[in-house]
Amino acid sequence: MLKKTVIYLTLSFLFIGAVAFIAMPTHSQTKKDENVLNIIPVVSPGGIKAWLVEDHSTPIISMKFAFRHGSAHDPEALNGVSQLLSNTLDEGAGPYDSTTFQKRLNDSSITLRYSNNRDYFSGILKTLTKNKEEAFALLKLSLTEPLFEEDAIDRMRQANINRIKEGLGDPDWITARLTNDKAYEGHPYAKNSGGSLSSMASITPVHLKTMAAEKITKENLVVAVTGDISPSELSLVLDLIFKNLPEKADKQDVQEISIQNKETNFVYILDIPQSFVTMTWDGVNRSDDDFYAAMVMNHILGGAGFGSRLTEEIREKRGLTYGIYSGLNTLDHAPSISVSTSTDHENMADIIRITEKIIEDMKNEGPTDQEMNDAKNYLIGSMPLQLTSNDSIASILLGLQIDDLPSDYLDQREAKIMAVTKEDVQNVARKLFNVAPLTIMVGQPILPEGYQYQLIEELPDAE
Repeated sequence: MLKKTVIYLTLSFLFIGAVAFIAMPTHSQTKKDENVLNIIPVVSPGGIKAWLVEDHSTPIISMKFAFRHGSAHDPEALNGVSQLLSNTLDEGAGPYDSTTFQKRLNDSSITLRYSNNRDYFSGILKTLTKNKEEAFALLKLSLTEPLFEEDAIDRMRQANINRIKEGLGDPDWITARLTNDKAYEGHPYAKNSGGSLSSMASITPVHLKTMAAEKITKENLVVAVTGDISPSELSLVLDLIFKNLPEKADKQDVQEISIQNKETNFVYILDIPQSFVTMTWDGVNRSDDDFYAAMVMNHILGGAGFGSRLTEEIREKRGLTYGIYSGLNTLDHAPSISVSTSTDHENMADIIRITEKIIEDMKNEGPTDQEMNDAKNYLIGSMPLQLTSNDSIASILLGLQIDDLPSDYLDQREAKIMAVTKEDVQNVARKLFNVAPLTIMVGQPILPEGYQYQLIEELPDAE
């Protein structure tokens, strides 16, 4: 499910900082003779590859890994099987039932958990150096000998069913569900990755075992490690944990798709105090030459929150919303850019009209010199904030590999951002906003007479 502002950024940790750019060094202050990260490629004797940032200053090891097999590959009748798999892999493995397995983790202060999204199934292991043997052994068991006991599955299934039921009354969740359904209509991305009430109830241990065998393979694997471990030791650990995984499994390719139902407005009536809206256009891939211009443009438009055009015009000047944001969504097969907000029912038409005007101004006039300078300094200056812990660095290493970026990407990133011109930003705005968006509204929006929209009667893929 898309998040609140319909933003999924594989490299969001590179682009969004926690403080204003004015608190960070400008590009002129960056040291040019040092690598941002000393990334060491490691290959095990068995051929398992990983990226490592070695750091012995604290006795902690963080490992993040992903399998290129997300919920988009779930069988149509089993939506949510990847979600339930992520909940149950650490609920007992090898000789340890769920209670014993979790106790061993807790007793050694080991973090082990799994998650999934449309493109990837991922995991994280974090351990004190003194407990690393136990941590690596438990991770290996969870990947190679999960028990999938009925009681553990039932417990996690019920937790997911409760989550889905809560979502059925959450306008944020509903807006995202409808956006996915209409934006990716006819494509695996349209499925409810978290599962529906009926599909979640139908998943069996056999389904989980089958899905684990398809996802958890060496062909799909990407690994990132930071902390108190040497390259030579890591090479042996990689084989210990991952060498005995299956080489590969058959999987159906996910096809490219552009945003569907553009230039169409949909309304889902819900009795709530405010109405929610998400507007979605086609975006740009990470490999696209326009990506950096799109990143700067998005920051100026609405990605910055306070200081962005959308926030200044719609919240600050007019008080029509508490928050309005734009975001780049870098799904592997369907990049997009979106604008999301909520407002009083009677303000919906004004918000849509003003958003359209702001976008037209970006296309026709482009950004100002001050906006360009502010955006570049923020995007460059905020990145070091993400290099303050082993966990965040491991996330960056994993994201770089997932997006097929080079290990020196961070060293190139500043120059690529600084090279973006006002004309580049204006051109990418014209490219992305060349047609009216897919617009999803949830609530009881008051729209002007003659406004064309389609009513959605039922929430898809939820019950």
